[in-house]
Amino acid sequence: MEIANQMYTLTRGLRKLGIKADTCNYYPTYLGYKSDYMYNISAHNDMQRIQQDQLEILQNSISNYDLFHFHFGSSLTLDNSDLSVLADCGKKMFMHHWGSDVRLYSKAVKLSKFVAVKTIDEDAIKRNMELCAKHIDHCIVGDYELYEYVKDYYNNVYVLPVAIDLEKIPVEEAQENERLVVVHAPTSQAIKGTEHILKAVQELKQKLDFEFILVSNKSNECAKAIYRQADIIIDQLLIGCYGVFAVESMAMGKPVISWISEFMKEKYPKDLPIFIANPENICQQLESLLKDKKLRKDIGRRGREYVERYHDMNLVSKKLLDLYRNS
Repeated sequence: MEIANQMYTLTRGLRKLGIKADTCNYYPTYLGYKSDYMYNISAHNDMQRIQQDQLEILQNSISNYDLFHFHFGSSLTLDNSDLSVLADCGKKMFMHHWGSDVRLYSKAVKLSKFVAVKTIDEDAIKRNMELCAKHIDHCIVGDYELYEYVKDYYNNVYVLPVAIDLEKIPVEEAQENERLVVVHAPTSQAIKGTEHILKAVQELKQKLDFEFILVSNKSNECAKAIYRQADIIIDQLLIGCYGVFAVESMAMGKPVISWISEFMKEKYPKDLPIFIANPENICQQLESLLKDKKLRKDIGRRGREYVERYHDMNLVSKKLLDLYRNS
């Protein structure tokens, strides 16, 4: 499963290091992420045919690959039955968890009081982690918030920052719009706190002149074109940590508003340049950023530097390769 183009980005970084690495995605979406091999499960109604096709994919993969890096609690078969087969074949495996596949509300609410989750059924999440961890020793997560959910299941857990191909996002001198543009692009409005953002925008438009764009149902490339025109990006207000959208925006030199919990403030590098806001103060924070051109420019500049320092695809891929070799 492809999450925020991370699977494809990491394999490109690994290839630059001389590693044969390919991606396989069963769940293509409107976002239009690329993959070396695509098998659209939703396009098939015959479950027996799907199982036969996946068995063939598994057999071919065993013959051609030494290591398997899975994402979002999924694997090459819908029921994860391939994991025991791969283990019996002596294949090294990693499971990369990304968010709602492991986020347990009972723990999440202790890390961020504003948090919302996609899945309330914690038993289903726990069962899937238990099944994966039964056969997979190595787990990867993007930050220490996610680490809290998986640490009791896997033998080894590694924190690997999300990766961005900076060659595709060249440094450009920021040119602000005469009428400032604020952009918010939630994959899930309930999880990202969109209702609070819309309320703040409505209130601020009573006294400030700016354009607000809510991006939805756009391909990744189309969405990025919109982000490039933004003067301010709003990421999320509930989870308490930043994601790929925020990293992409910082790479473009855009000032990013996002909620960073007290727990995560202690975990992130001290030079994190995100402008912090939550449902209780988003109106005031957005207003202050709209009114301060110098602050916007400074945050945008520091954001690009931050991404170059911590999220460059080349650096992250080297760290990943070290995990593969040393685990």
